[in-house]
Amino acid sequence: MCPAGGGNGPLQRPPEGAIESVGHPPVIAINRARPFTAGRQKEIMSKQSTRRTLIFLALGAGLLLAACNAQGTAGEAEGALPRRDRTSARDLEVGEGTDFCDRYPQPTLEPFEPGPGNPLALLPNEHVMGAEDPLVTMILYGDLQCPGCDQLYEALKEMVDRRPDEVRFVFRHFPLTAQYPASHLAAEASEAAFTQGGNEAFWAMLDLLYERQSEWGALSEVSLREVLTGYAEELGLDTEMFAAELEDGSYVARIDFAQAAALEIGIQSAPTLFVNDLELDSPPPDPDALEAVLDVAILQMTYREPPPMVIDPEKNYVAWIVTEKGTIAVDLFADLAPETVNNFAYLACTGYYDDITWHRVLPGFVAQTGDPTGSGFGGPAYTIPDEYQGSGLRFDRAGLLSMAHTSQPDSARGQFFITLGPAEHLDGAFTIFGEVVDGMDVVESLSPRDQSQSFEVLPPGDRLETIIVREVD
Repeated sequence: MCPAGGGNGPLQRPPEGAIESVGHPPVIAINRARPFTAGRQKEIMSKQSTRRTLIFLALGAGLLLAACNAQGTAGEAEGALPRRDRTSARDLEVGEGTDFCDRYPQPTLEPFEPGPGNPLALLPNEHVMGAEDPLVTMILYGDLQCPGCDQLYEALKEMVDRRPDEVRFVFRHFPLTAQYPASHLAAEASEAAFTQGGNEAFWAMLDLLYERQSEWGALSEVSLREVLTGYAEELGLDTEMFAAELEDGSYVARIDFAQAAALEIGIQSAPTLFVNDLELDSPPPDPDALEAVLDVAILQMTYREPPPMVIDPEKNYVAWIVTEKGTIAVDLFADLAPETVNNFAYLACTGYYDDITWHRVLPGFVAQTGDPTGSGFGGPAYTIPDEYQGSGLRFDRAGLLSMAHTSQPDSARGQFFITLGPAEHLDGAFTIFGEVVDGMDVVESLSPRDQSQSFEVLPPGDRLETIIVREVD
């Protein structure tokens, strides 16, 4: 991992990635998500500490402000420069110019629906709790004996309690019998409970099994059957039928089938969690961290497709970034980076940048924003191409506007940064698509904040209120 702010790269860890390689949003009885209002943003930012750390560990990759090997060359940076004969935002009133936002379609939030044959599609007799028509489906491939699985299980149930109209929780058996010999019979017991009492009895049995792992995990098979039958009695089940079915191995084939199905789609460890189609093989057992993942999934579901090309590279565009500390005027380089400017304008026009935070501010280096979830991992589901090839622009001064991306090429989405000083090591690796022409003092006044380097709850970052983009000639 490279040190932040040094000659090796801006963002050490991936902010928009875990989900930029996934997206901010993929991943029910109500068919829309809670809006990302200012109040919602404050609620999200108040939980950053655990989320930040655990999401990074769970997702494993993110949106790097710069990759460790992002070293450009003089040849890569040679080429066209922005037109000089342009109207500048510094000479205009905020909002002056042609409003073209109505040319972009409004993004719509639709539930995640895996198609026929998709292994994430629900099967008959699945073990499900939560919304009937969810925005987010969480599928846990779980072992009933593994350490820590009980905490994740409780956290997933809490997600259903917190967001009952948006979230569905599905449990699928994946017993790790080599490490935890009692887990297979425990899984059989949960299926025996299901046969008698449906999902209500199934979840009640799982509650007991996870709550009392230490009580049954090391027992012999005979003693384990006795304890499991005792659990059945506590739940009001027919104990004779329950014990007989365990003795006969009535559910061995069902558990074996579930295990084989998981292996067939590449599951290798338990717990493994899918949040829609985002796979987490080290899912965070903390409810706040899980909720941040949900926010990222919903954002990606909202912004699923890249925008149509609306801006004209032959025309001139400016923007005003309105913050709680003042307004930043920006000239945009549509002639050099048309797709990047178009994406920036689309997100601004559709309210994506409204009421968010500057989640990463490193004095002398960069100020980064563009994540409505406030976690540093949020972004659209789509990506846009890099456009630094052939540009004569270099990161040789403060005030340059650029899109962040992961370590992969063509992976920029919605997060952007403004340089607070020279950063030549970014040359030939990041698209510069604009420059601050007024309000650099506002950028420099933003509160330092680096959630990737802190394990404590950080105070809220400075608020970005909205971004206004206009065509001016």
